[in-house]
Amino acid sequence: MVPKLLRHAQLGFSLMEILISIVVLSFGLLGLGGLQMTALKETNNSHFRTVASLAVTDLADRMRANYTAAEAGQYNSQYDLSTCNTPPEKLCKANTICTPSELAVYDLYHVNCGVVAGNLQTGGIQYNLPSAYMSVACGETPCKPDSEHTILVRWEETDNDDSDTQAQTRTYVLKFSP
Repeated sequence: MVPKLLRHAQLGFSLMEILISIVVLSFGLLGLGGLQMTALKETNNSHFRTVASLAVTDLADRMRANYTAAEAGQYNSQYDLSTCNTPPEKLCKANTICTPSELAVYDLYHVNCGVVAGNLQTGGIQYNLPSAYMSVACGETPCKPDSEHTILVRWEETDNDDSDTQAQTRTYVLKFSP
């Protein structure tokens, strides 16, 4: 015969233990979901910073290649999305002969607005950064051969997941001498 104390011994888990473990597990999964959302948002913001960095260095390289126009201050300008409505008169591509001034206009348009492929406008900071703005300035007036140039790209990115939170303005600046 089985003793009385052993007959009432519990075998397995109680309903309360299972309920508590499910609650703890659900909080852990909610935390992982929040972590994943933050990682996705920060990946997007990191992409914006990379696009700005690549655009600024691309324009700096173009200015170094077109030293005559950079020295004359022909790259000095400000650009936003409205400037993409009017492409340059001359598209300075491989078989096109352009003056340094025309090449400067084309370079600024290309970095700011990208290229037209069929009916689609692709590339450029205006189509890759939210509320993008770009400016190029020579450090001296008039611009001299050894003048420092400043390229600035500004855009907006969100820091919080709240839709009520306003976007933060981010800026990438490069100062260089061509």
